[in-house]
Amino acid sequence: MGTRPAKSIILAATAAIIGSCALLACLGDRNVRSTRNEVRVKVTDVGFDENSNSHYVTLEDQNGSRAMPIMIGEDQARTIMLELSGIKPDRPLTADLLRNVIVQTGNHVDRVVIDGMRNQVFYAEIYLDHAHYVVDSRPSDAIALAMAAQAPIYVSSPVFDASAQELGATPPQFSSRDGITVQDLAPAIAAYFGVPPSSGVLVADLAPQAGNALKRGDIITQVDGRPVTNPAAFKKPDDEVPGTPFKLEVLRDGRALTIVLDEAGPQIPHASGGEH
Repeated sequence: MGTRPAKSIILAATAAIIGSCALLACLGDRNVRSTRNEVRVKVTDVGFDENSNSHYVTLEDQNGSRAMPIMIGEDQARTIMLELSGIKPDRPLTADLLRNVIVQTGNHVDRVVIDGMRNQVFYAEIYLDHAHYVVDSRPSDAIALAMAAQAPIYVSSPVFDASAQELGATPPQFSSRDGITVQDLAPAIAAYFGVPPSSGVLVADLAPQAGNALKRGDIITQVDGRPVTNPAAFKKPDDEVPGTPFKLEVLRDGRALTIVLDEAGPQIPHASGGEH
């Protein structure tokens, strides 16, 4: 086994391998902070939503009563699906590589915790070597690593309560147009953002062509003056001419904004009202 300094070097390299992860970089910028008030979950499904062209993973509590979906990338979806199916590829995937680096340097994956959510973006932490090391991570990377290492997965109770749905309830609905993916504003999510249910749709993901005028976590309330109360109402009309500019009314952090999108790119958003 390596010495403790050697372990620190390897673990620093491991943190760099985890894509967009950074050691404790985002902790001060979360609306929900980690606590030991947590819900243990298990991965029960990896799916693909055709309306939004997005992959998601479903995390279910141990009682089998509630579950929460998290949108993930294609590579992470493939890795988690292989782990869920017990299929081991001939060459190690990134999660297997991380597990092997951690184990062969004398460390151990204790647990992973999805511990924060801000603007509909989830954050996670990986606990290593009896919590001697804590590494910030995207939830999808943390989940894949936990499955590869057979480590438990937890979600902080505030995050789980804001995102989970009763099993048997209608799953979240998505729709997309012009690179913008939205989901329905379910009661728990609406309460988290402090707005009435069905008062708009939540921006869940953005493709590059959507520009930077919108942000994940924005709530779209109108399109071209039409109220948008569900994802179906956000879809592009069948008779709309391609490339036609369209105007969005958006709530962001309590402020009302107007954003116009067209082929030339989004106009800079401006306030259209007071606090909401």
